[in-house]
Amino acid sequence: MYMMRSRSTADREGSLGVLDLVGLGVGGTIGSGIFVVPAVAAQMAGPSSLLSWVLCSISFGAVLACLTLLSTKYAISGAFYTLFFKAFDRRLARLIILDYVISGIFGMATIAAAIGENVSVSFINENIFLIGIIILFGLINLLGIVISAWVEDVLTALKILPLILVSILLLPFIDTGNFTPFAPAGNLAFLGSAVIVYWCYTGFEVSAIPSGSVKDPKKNVPLSLMLVFIIVTLIYFIVNFVLIGSAGAESVASTYYPLSYVMERFYAGSGIFVLAIALIAMLSALNAYLLGTATVLKSFAAGIGSYLSKESNNGVPYYAIITCTALGAGLIFFSNYFVLLASISVIMTLIPYIFLCWAAFRTFKGPGIRIIAIIGILSSIAVLVFSFLVPSLP
Repeated sequence: MYMMRSRSTADREGSLGVLDLVGLGVGGTIGSGIFVVPAVAAQMAGPSSLLSWVLCSISFGAVLACLTLLSTKYAISGAFYTLFFKAFDRRLARLIILDYVISGIFGMATIAAAIGENVSVSFINENIFLIGIIILFGLINLLGIVISAWVEDVLTALKILPLILVSILLLPFIDTGNFTPFAPAGNLAFLGSAVIVYWCYTGFEVSAIPSGSVKDPKKNVPLSLMLVFIIVTLIYFIVNFVLIGSAGAESVASTYYPLSYVMERFYAGSGIFVLAIALIAMLSALNAYLLGTATVLKSFAAGIGSYLSKESNNGVPYYAIITCTALGAGLIFFSNYFVLLASISVIMTLIPYIFLCWAAFRTFKGPGIRIIAIIGILSSIAVLVFSFLVPSLP
C-alpha cells in the first residue's frame, strides 16, 4: 500500500490519501465511546438517550461542516492550526490551540481508562498496563506519520466491519416494546446525557490536522471529513438503536460492556469477540489522538519558537510526541475513571469547536454557511451548559 521510500520523503511530500484521512478521522472518532457510552446514556435517560445521539450528530455535523469549509479555504500545511490564526488575533488563537492540545491529552487518558474497564489484567498493576499501552503507541508514532497512518488504516477496518456485522445480527431481535416508556427519567433527561455522548463524536478533526502530509489537501481533506461524518453518524445511531431495541434500555444500562453483554445474551460465546473489537477500536482511537495532538502541539510550539517543534531527519516531531505520550500516561496516575476523564475532555474540546464555528461565521458571508455555524455554536454551548447543570453519575 505504501512505497517504503525514505520516510523523510514520504512524510514531507504528501503521502496521505483520502482513505488514510478517513481512517484517521473514523479511527479518532469511533473508539472507546461506542463500547461504553451507550450504557451510561441509557442509565441517565432510558430509550430517550437515542435523542442525545441525534442531538450530538447535528452538532457534530455543523462543526464538521465548518471545518470542511475552512480546510478548503486554508488548504495548506497545518490548516487546522492556521485557520484559528486567520480568524482571530494571535493571543486568542494560541489559547484555543493550547486548550485543544490539553483536551487531546485528556482524550488519550480517557481511552486508556476505557481499555482498563474492558480488559482485566492480573499479572500487572492496571495503571502500569494502561501507561504501557500509551507508551507503545508513542513509539509507533515516532516511526513516522506513514507508519502511524498505516496502523490506523488496519485498526479502523478491523473495528468498522465487525460493528456493522453486530448491528445486522441484532436486528432480528428488536422488540418495539423495549422503547416504552421512552423517557422514564423525564422528557429532557436525554439532554443530560449529551455531554458524555458527545465524547463519542470528538476526534473527527484528525482528518484535517496532518494536511501538510496530504495529497491534494484542498480536495481530499473536505472529502474525507464528509465521509467520516456519514460513517460515524450511521454506525452510532444504528448500534444504539439495535442495542436498546433488542435488549431494552435497562439491560443496556446494567453493564459496563453493553455491546458484548447484549451479543452474549443472543449469541452465546460471542461476547469475547465483541470485547476484542472494542480493544481494537480503542487502540485505533488512541493512535489517532496521539498523532493529532502531537501534530498540533508541534505547530503550536513552532509559533512560539519552542524546542517542542523540532523534528527528526525523517520529519517526525519527536519532542511533541514524547511530551504528549508522557502527559497522557501521567494522567492515569491521577484518575482512570472513564466518565470523569471523558467529561473533562469533551468540555475542553467543545471550546475549540465553538471557535471553529465562529471562525467560519466570520470568514464566510453566505447565509446558509452562517446558519450552520450558528447551529454548531449554540449546540456546543448547550452541551457545555448541561454538563454543569446535570449531576454526575455515581
